Amino acid sequence: MRRPDLTRFLLSAVFIAAALSAGFPASADVIIRDKVLKKAETIQGIDFPKGTLVYFTEAGRLQYAYLGADQHVSGIFFTKGTSVYFNEAGKLDYAYLGADQQVYGIPFAKGTSLYFSRAGKLLHAVFAADEEVQRIYCAKGTKAGFYESGKLQYATLAKDQDIQGIVCAKGFPAGFYESGRLQYVTIPADVDMGGVKFRQGTYFVFYESGSIKNAYLVSPTEVMGITCASGPSVSFYENGKVDWAVLNEISKVQGIMCAKGSTIGFYQSGNLQYATLADDQNINGIYYAKGSKAGFYLSGKLQFGTLVSRQKINGIPCAKCTVAGLYESGKLQYATLGEENEISGIPCAANTKVDLYESGSLQYASLAKDHKIGETLFMRDTIVGLGESGKLRYVILGRDQDVQGRFYPKGSKISFDENGKLRETEKPAE
Repeated sequence: MRRPDLTRFLLSAVFIAAALSAGFPASADVIIRDKVLKKAETIQGIDFPKGTLVYFTEAGRLQYAYLGADQHVSGIFFTKGTSVYFNEAGKLDYAYLGADQQVYGIPFAKGTSLYFSRAGKLLHAVFAADEEVQRIYCAKGTKAGFYESGKLQYATLAKDQDIQGIVCAKGFPAGFYESGRLQYVTIPADVDMGGVKFRQGTYFVFYESGSIKNAYLVSPTEVMGITCASGPSVSFYENGKVDWAVLNEISKVQGIMCAKGSTIGFYQSGNLQYATLADDQNINGIYYAKGSKAGFYLSGKLQFGTLVSRQKINGIPCAKCTVAGLYESGKLQYATLGEENEISGIPCAANTKVDLYESGSLQYASLAKDHKIGETLFMRDTIVGLGESGKLRYVILGRDQDVQGRFYPKGSKISFDENGKLRETEKPAE
């Protein structure tokens, strides 16, 4: 209960006083929930003057006081007529100001509600009138937040105002870093920022340095040659380059046709990092599928993409719809095989993933058939991991079998040293 009904408390206090003066006996079984102090009293370590209305919880803890005179509560000066509330630990929790006054050096009007942390620091204020707080004009009836340092964290603006060179809109919240730098705001009119014309009502989030971090657009907007969709659709690096953007239309970006409504990402240099393809596209001689995501190295070379059809890459038959990963050199790094294929002398199963070293040597594969590696014949479906030299590093067994004179169940992972000897074993989970 945040604000007890003062009328009820006053009537209750009058009734108690009248009952006692009329000779009704006081009973130890009756819990007095509220009373008006007839003399100054100290309650739970707080000195209250005569005339203060105090209210207690059923457990007997002080919950509320309507101050009968100017006084300090928990180290904060409050004027007569202020209502103060306490949490279950007896700490100041809330105050409803009975007159205009300052709290922690901040002027507040009569009727303002203040909320405090357990440490007694001001957390929030709900304004009873338009107020100027730390040079920010805060709107009547709105809530403002504060850091423990006392610095303003956010507030709803009472009027359009210039904050750190940016005109900010009345009726919208403005947020601040603890340093005082602007963190977020809405603009009341069209404005040019960083070479971009942003429309009235655009919401910005800023880095503490002052550069734009995010923009929530009210209409499609061209940003650095890209038409971004309305909504939370563009983000920037601190250096001013676009980090990511949501496209309003099919767009050709650095030679790649990117899908409408998709998100494209960039490196800090401005080079394309990832995109969703607007149609089937030939990129460096390989055909990639419409609607799939493609990734790029900083150099602009393709890093991964989804194949539109079965294709050979570096002589390896790759399955339709597989995601094929490439080294920056253009060599195949990983893919799902479109058919059984022998790589580095290992028969690799169709429709299973293979990993390759940049040299082209096999790194990881599933056996298409029983195959002898070193002195051991491994069963079909066994996964093999190889070093770049071709030496066996580990296997995950596809069948129960003996390996170097020891029996292992299907699923066991067996590692080998440089000489091909057993090194360690991981049994499959039960």
